[in-house]
Amino acid sequence: MAKGIRDLLLFFAFAGVPIASFLLQDFPDTQFFAILLVIFLPVLIWLRQYHEEKEQIVDYDENLSFESLLWTGGCILATYVVASFIVNTFAVSSIYVPFKGLTMMYGSFELSGIWNDFLFNIVLVAPAEELCKLVLHLAFFMKLKSVLGVTLAKVLSIALPIGFWSILHAYKAYTGPNMATLLASAFVGGLLFFGVMYKTKSFLAAVLSHAGYNSLIIYLIYVGGMLV
Repeated sequence: MAKGIRDLLLFFAFAGVPIASFLLQDFPDTQFFAILLVIFLPVLIWLRQYHEEKEQIVDYDENLSFESLLWTGGCILATYVVASFIVNTFAVSSIYVPFKGLTMMYGSFELSGIWNDFLFNIVLVAPAEELCKLVLHLAFFMKLKSVLGVTLAKVLSIALPIGFWSILHAYKAYTGPNMATLLASAFVGGLLFFGVMYKTKSFLAAVLSHAGYNSLIIYLIYVGGMLV
């Protein structure tokens, strides 16, 4: 089977049922993240179909392996450590991740609280956000490399989408006097998610790293009252 197709198909097949349930039950923010998936997934497929790998800033379509899962685990830990250091050094505040604490029904199966929040971040938040960034990385690089040269195009194509994504966290999330510090921690986290994708050549490694980090923060919120 073609590179990456197996794992991507399995992932989105798994994600389809809970996403549909989130939509039907009007779970907060579901439509926003679902729209991002609907918009950017076809764009990614088009980019993969019509542009060769050598033209791209990162190879992202490898299937997961044991090694890539180890890198994913390391990325989750590194993101937590770095974000904790930045926030606790420069501000007295907390990292925000999307969690609702609501009970949901999946047919006759009920999922509530922490497990539902884990699922929401795994199937919607992390895939949608990482997909947007990946498409922008690829598009910016293809546009800028002939104008600015490969090296500068790579730097800007990595930094600009991550910077934009970080700034968007100011919407309903990072507000108040500590916003700059919190956005800086988000930017560093975005770099780490890109780094694990670059190292493993797997988009899903970045998604799982992002979802795993969010889930770790949610776990700390629920069980210990802790925030980063």
